[in-house]
Amino acid sequence: MSTEPTEPFQWSHFLTTARQLSQAHDEGSLRSAVSRAYYAAFHDARCYLEESKRPTEGGSEHEKVWRAFGKSTDKREFRQIWNWATRLRDARIDADYRLDPRQNWRAQADVHIESAQKMISLLAQLRGKP
Repeated sequence: MSTEPTEPFQWSHFLTTARQLSQAHDEGSLRSAVSRAYYAAFHDARCYLEESKRPTEGGSEHEKVWRAFGKSTDKREFRQIWNWATRLRDARIDADYRLDPRQNWRAQADVHIESAQKMISLLAQLRGKP
């Protein structure tokens, strides 16, 4: 049996995984939900830029993608994406690297999954998809 995928990976599956993880009660799953939500949004945004042949400037892959949305002046929707991305990125860094016992990871997972979904939906609209 082949282990090769028959279709390309759909980055939106990370959002599905985030939702599943957010149903758990342990902190590790909730932190992972935040991280998966970020990566679902990040990869969809990166794909959008590639599909639309929008230029990106230097820095890490993440910096290039988010900077392209933050510096754009031709689409008001790009500024909204950049705003969501900034909060998602900060939350992902907290989830992956910072130990703060006061953090409510249940609420964080819910908020950031919703933000990622909104971003993905807006990118779909920009692509002309329902």
